[in-house]
Amino acid sequence: MSDKLVIALDIGGTQSRVALVNSDAKILKRISVPTEAGDGYKVIIKAIRELITKDELARVSGIGVAIAGLLKSNSGTLVYSPNMPGWLNFPIKQIFSDEFGVPVYVGNDASLAAIGEYKYGAARGINNFIYITVSTGIGGGLILDGKLYVGADGYAGEVGHMTIDLDGPLCACGMRGCFEAMASGTAIAREARDLITAGNRSSLSDMVANDLSKITAATVEQAARNGDHLASDVMHQAAVNLGIGLSNLIIIFNPDAIVVGGGVTQSNELIFDPARQVVADRAVKYLQREVPIIKAVLEDNVGLIGAAAIALNNA
Repeated sequence: MSDKLVIALDIGGTQSRVALVNSDAKILKRISVPTEAGDGYKVIIKAIRELITKDELARVSGIGVAIAGLLKSNSGTLVYSPNMPGWLNFPIKQIFSDEFGVPVYVGNDASLAAIGEYKYGAARGINNFIYITVSTGIGGGLILDGKLYVGADGYAGEVGHMTIDLDGPLCACGMRGCFEAMASGTAIAREARDLITAGNRSSLSDMVANDLSKITAATVEQAARNGDHLASDVMHQAAVNLGIGLSNLIIIFNPDAIVVGGGVTQSNELIFDPARQVVADRAVKYLQREVPIIKAVLEDNVGLIGAAAIALNNA
């Protein structure tokens, strides 16, 4: 029915987004709030009640929740997420269902982003593809034969923690050389800080008034665009690492395409193009065909659209 409404939640490590979405997956209104540990869900509940009127709540048929980490799909409980302290073993499905009295559907944020791009974005009509998001961390979602593949325990798509280098930097998960530790926004900022701390000169020091803790992937990108050699090298190495990870996934899953989202990949000449070249040199030679690497189009709404999609599909 045309007046069906759902609530979409995209809960990330630093901020959470709340949206009211109609049956056409159009976002009618949205708000962002900080993600807090412990009782942080109360902030989200308050945001929902401030954003959505009582009349609109009465028309809500379900809630979709996208969250970063490993989930028990049946219970909607967050099992593990290195970037979300205080949320472990949190019964997301039960809490929001009890609060609002409607069905709640919970999924990994990258997996739901894959659904969002498949139904409403860059991957429409592509039945076999891998969605990768590269921002603070790296996550993935697999659409195989037109369906989301979640694996035996619902954990499929955690590509950020596949190993790229056994002797690589320490990841937040406790292992070394993870994809996320070598190609994410966090990895870019860390590598720049480490090189400067080791005595290498860079304009980044002046950009952050010698407070290296303020270096982010965005400041490294800016410095690289301004001609800083250290920043350029850091960005290039992250792009190479991204290309290696994508090549591995292409060879394993033989997809029709890769769809890439997240803030880090918005820089064409610094990240996207070098990563594409690595894929061409490695995976394309192996498969003897080109695998398109496509930019996601739903941008920062992708998690909300994916969360809305599972709620609309089940409502």
